[in-house]
Amino acid sequence: MHVSIDNNDSTSKLILLKELSAGCISCGIASAVTNPLDVIKTRMQSMKHSLQHASSTSFFSTSKLIYSEQGMWRGLVVPGMTAALLRETMYSSLRFGLYTKVKKAIEKSHLPPLFSKMISGMTTGAIGSAIASPTDLVKIRMQIESGTIDQLTGRYVNGMRTSHFPSYKNTFHAFYVIVKEEGGLYIGATATIARASLLTGGQLAAYDQSKTILKQKYGFQEGFGLHVLCSIVSSFSAATFCAPADIMKTKMMGSYGYDSTYHQETKSFWSCFRMIYTSEGIRGLYRGWSASFLRLAPHFILSMPLYEKVRVLVGLDNL
Repeated sequence: MHVSIDNNDSTSKLILLKELSAGCISCGIASAVTNPLDVIKTRMQSMKHSLQHASSTSFFSTSKLIYSEQGMWRGLVVPGMTAALLRETMYSSLRFGLYTKVKKAIEKSHLPPLFSKMISGMTTGAIGSAIASPTDLVKIRMQIESGTIDQLTGRYVNGMRTSHFPSYKNTFHAFYVIVKEEGGLYIGATATIARASLLTGGQLAAYDQSKTILKQKYGFQEGFGLHVLCSIVSSFSAATFCAPADIMKTKMMGSYGYDSTYHQETKSFWSCFRMIYTSEGIRGLYRGWSASFLRLAPHFILSMPLYEKVRVLVGLDNL
């Protein structure tokens, strides 16, 4: 009996490790490939007065501006990459790796399937984000810090920090400086956790449910085509669900360097919400939605089929 219990425990731990690894590998690769889109989204959402400069805040005009000033590699590929990969090792491994376990537990309460999937995704997204929030903060800071440095003055000559000295030498120095100067790494964590919870709930519930419907009602077979189609559905759902929390997260984490009034307005979740809604209305809460969708769709189209493939390769069933 003792041997049987030990074997069951070992098997359960191995399955969990496989679940965590599948999420980490698939989302890590997707995050690296789509980092340029994330940089554009962060730049769009971090702009202080978007309505006054509406012509310069579209997805394509922002990407064109970054490319013309800094080039593809330094302006779009590199910024925030190290922090993004560190983030995925914690965030996505947990939100994906724990999803099936949490879903099985919640399904025992006999809630409607869609609600069970939504609650499961929101729960695992919140858990992953609560642990990975410091890496999210540093990722956004490094994306905002991107710019060309004048060799004589040592100041940025372009980018969002034009005329400022660089705040950080590299990703790991950013962790140190933020703790030393700002007192901790959980700045904007409330919005980050809310965003991750809504995004993962919208993503995995839509993906899981659309797969079930397409297979049961329309005869779709498990495979790449089904995974891509469901990824597109889930990217629209996730971008829409998390949009308000997403822009608040970016503003709260990226408000350093602005005047004290603006910093105070973005210090808490509700003060940030009030500031955006008062100055820009509902439109302000969905600023950057197109960039978010254009970033999430390729990310999900890469990560979800890859996640399914890795699951099968390590001996797990499809999601």
